[in-house]
Amino acid sequence: MEPTLLPGDHVFAHPLRAHPRRNQVIVYAAAIGSNVKRVVGLPGDTLSMKGGLLSVNGKVVQESYPIPQDVVSQDFDWQRTFLVDGVDTAGYTPSLNSWGPLVVPPEHYFVLGDNRGDSADSRYIGFIDLKAIIQVPTTIYFSRDPESGTVRWDRIGLRVAQPP
Repeated sequence: MEPTLLPGDHVFAHPLRAHPRRNQVIVYAAAIGSNVKRVVGLPGDTLSMKGGLLSVNGKVVQESYPIPQDVVSQDFDWQRTFLVDGVDTAGYTPSLNSWGPLVVPPEHYFVLGDNRGDSADSRYIGFIDLKAIIQVPTTIYFSRDPESGTVRWDRIGLRVAQPP
């Protein structure tokens, strides 16, 4: 989730009280522990990425994240089931920076990490069930650089940016 959250950041979070909103940072239960990612797709949305540019419902989303080097992986093959009608599933070759269009199923969300080149997010693991979304991070209460052990005092008290 860099640069929003850094390794060694510890956050306060509150329980999810309403359905997640687009661009909201959420905590969800994973197979092992929990993960923090940003919601980019809501139930019923059509999502795609071409050349590292995210489109939601046919409109390119203006983002400031760097576009990583592209990667093709069998981890993306799950997407074939959710492609928009009319897309040739046999010839579909999704990659880290080019995939879709996919339709988000009911009660599910599509999440991406802010560090798009190094994030095990929905591109790899699929949609996140609403039942798995448990919290919303609010504030960094402590931060220590895991490599140097230095406390990052300037990060303590920072709010985790959420959409209005």
